[in-house]
Amino acid sequence: MIMRKKHFALVLAGILCSSVFMSGCGKNSDDETVVREDAEDEEEEDEDETDSDEPADEDKPQAPAIVKEIDEDTLASQTEVFLKERDEWVIPAEEGLQSDATYYAVTDMNYNGRAELIVGDWSGAVNASSVRIYEINEAGDGFDLLDWSFTGCDSDKKSCPEVSLSGFVSAYYDKKTGISHYLFQDFFLYSFTDGGIRWCDLSIEDGTVVSNAYAMSLSQGSDGNEKDTYYGPDGEMSEQDYTVLTYSYPKGYTLKTVNFGFYYGEDIYSRDGKTVQYMDDDELLDVLKDSYRVFAGRLDYSDFYDRYMVVNDMDPEDLLENSVGSWGLAMTDTEGDITEYGPGDDLYMTLDVYEDMSVHVVEEAGTDAEYAFDMNIFEHGDGSLMGSYMPAASDGRFYDEIVLSITEVNENGMLVVTMSAWAGETYLGASIWYFERLD
Repeated sequence: MIMRKKHFALVLAGILCSSVFMSGCGKNSDDETVVREDAEDEEEEDEDETDSDEPADEDKPQAPAIVKEIDEDTLASQTEVFLKERDEWVIPAEEGLQSDATYYAVTDMNYNGRAELIVGDWSGAVNASSVRIYEINEAGDGFDLLDWSFTGCDSDKKSCPEVSLSGFVSAYYDKKTGISHYLFQDFFLYSFTDGGIRWCDLSIEDGTVVSNAYAMSLSQGSDGNEKDTYYGPDGEMSEQDYTVLTYSYPKGYTLKTVNFGFYYGEDIYSRDGKTVQYMDDDELLDVLKDSYRVFAGRLDYSDFYDRYMVVNDMDPEDLLENSVGSWGLAMTDTEGDITEYGPGDDLYMTLDVYEDMSVHVVEEAGTDAEYAFDMNIFEHGDGSLMGSYMPAASDGRFYDEIVLSITEVNENGMLVVTMSAWAGETYLGASIWYFERLD
């Protein structure tokens, strides 16, 4: 069994946590303070110190000025700049469908008043992200693609963190340097049996995105024979020290919470995100501006998500209630290739959904190759019910993992399920399954 299976569960957990947030927990509470406000508080402290009897150090480097928020007029002009050169950064739809998710967000992570555009994709089969960050130039009439610098644990791998897997992002401000920092995780694979997690401290410094991996866990082996090793800034460390480091980082600073307004385009878990390539200019401009408004705290992410990404308006509780029962596979649709099934056919399948959100699946039901498994399903942010299953290596299945997403009971009374599968590092694609009720 490949190492990816262990870490896919962690990635999936991150998506599900994000989904819970997406479905209605995105509103900032009144007492929640984001990193820019922390910066302002510390600037005020510095001003108080300047008023004291101690002489000011004229040679001391001054932290850059903090722009709390980009105002609406400037936001409109800067997003127009991004839009005019959209072909430079939009991920083509055919490329996006090769990934498990593509995403876009507008931010100002260094609070210099010049917006950034984050463009990325994520592949769960290899636990890898590709992230590009563009920033409006000083003149305000164009944008630059920022370079990346990787430091810390295994920095030679130059691996980008999975920035889009969390709705809430922890951040802190370093008043000595005037730099804001954001904490992300990087789920990685070195081989089928070697992989782990890097804990990354990300910042933008002098036009460069710096990702410092301050801690790392490495798991080698599979099927219960894993060996876990832990690393910090000074090299290998004990599991206890690793736990203390990751839960207490960064010492001496106060963590705040920032929301990133990620728009998810092509996404195998939810086909609800509209393809960015085919959006008209006005619609894409609205997405970009609202994405920044989420980052600035002027718009709740739940409202942003509902506005642009949810097309299935069924409540997950109603969907579960309508899905409970026994179902038999009637038809599959794989990129327009329609196949019909009946009891006794090869690849025929039955699916039982229970009120406790458990699912029992029997593949090739009624044939000599019959194979059964169970999974739990969870509420996904788009209103669907999603679960994953990873068979043991000894089972000899054609896939190493599958993700099922129950999306609706359609007007014909059929249960509609999206299935995505991987074999090793090979993504086998996604199909839509239609089930007829058996009871």
